[in-house]
Order: sequence, then structure tokens, then C-alpha cells
Amino acid sequence: MASDPDRIHIMVTLTDEGVEQASDVQAAATSLGLRVEKYNPLAGVVFGSGTEQTMRVLKTVPGVQSVREEGGAFVPPMDGFLPL
Repeated sequence: MASDPDRIHIMVTLTDEGVEQASDVQAAATSLGLRVEKYNPLAGVVFGSGTEQTMRVLKTVPGVQSVREEGGAFVPPMDGFLPL
């Protein structure tokens, strides 16, 4: 998890070629500052943490389709099965 205040949660989507070379793409991402936390091979998505600079340079890695800040989920207060 991103405990350093300068680090943010990042989601990296891989191209089809990137999925085929996932270990190489993850190694390149790690060398550029991404702390890989999880990889979903079915979706072709790498989750990790890094800085804003990390996000910018990850976009240049061959096999990377997109890079974005990972959003959190929000569940509103509930009253039984209905949101308040």
C-alpha cells in the first residue's frame, strides 16, 4: 500500500503484447519506480504505487496501454439494502 505521502495508487493496463510479456513489462515498471502490488493476468492490469513522475514515465514503456491513478470505491451509508 502507498504509505509515503508522495506515493499514489496506480493502475497500469497492458496491451495484448504487454500481457504476453508481462514479466518484462513489470520489471521495466519496477525499475522506473512502480512498487508492483498485484497483477491480474485475465484483465491485463498491474496495480501498484508510485509518484506522479512514475505515472508519466510508465506511459513510455512498451506493452503499456494506459496509466491512471487508481480510484477507491465508495459505498454510501445504507438503511438495510437501500442507500441513504
